Amino acid sequence: MNQTSHDLDLMCWLFGPPAEVSAMICNRGHQHEVEDTAIACIRFASGALANVQLSTVTHRLNHRQIAGAKGAIVVEDTKNANVHVPDTFRLGLYDRPVHDIIADAAGATGQPQPDWRDIDCADAKSPSLPDSFVAACLDGDSPITDGASARNTIELINAIILSGVRKKVVACPIDRDEYDELLNELSSGKTRIERG
Repeated sequence: MNQTSHDLDLMCWLFGPPAEVSAMICNRGHQHEVEDTAIACIRFASGALANVQLSTVTHRLNHRQIAGAKGAIVVEDTKNANVHVPDTFRLGLYDRPVHDIIADAAGATGQPQPDWRDIDCADAKSPSLPDSFVAACLDGDSPITDGASARNTIELINAIILSGVRKKVVACPIDRDEYDELLNELSSGKTRIERG
């Protein structure tokens, strides 16, 4: 919930609000009572599908891939992609939309062959959240994020936790009474995050 919220926020920014979540969560390596590992399948209201593996047990999971109708983006960063712009990312463009490639394929499946290129991000600048907030207050600029977009991210995080603990597929928006009940159980110790 805490450490990987930025990744989930980026997904909601790209794909919109979550519609359905199926997740597994556990605590694999820490003494605290919250999750440190989550694996989730997410369907967004836009129709986009995502599979995420999130963990604070190892930083080596900093691999992101987005595949769309016209290409794919791959970002691998062993430094920490949550706090800086990666040095490079790979952009793979298809010569035509995936749907057309599959429809025209001989055999069972068509596989797009992307034309890969490395995009240099070394000089990319991204405003910090405090800078964005100050500019919004002083100059009337739009902040990097707002309450509506943050709500989508919190909804997704809560759905992952609810699904992971209750071991069921969760529709969004989540049932507030059911989530409040879960939080009460977790805070009282009646229910615990599984140890991995």
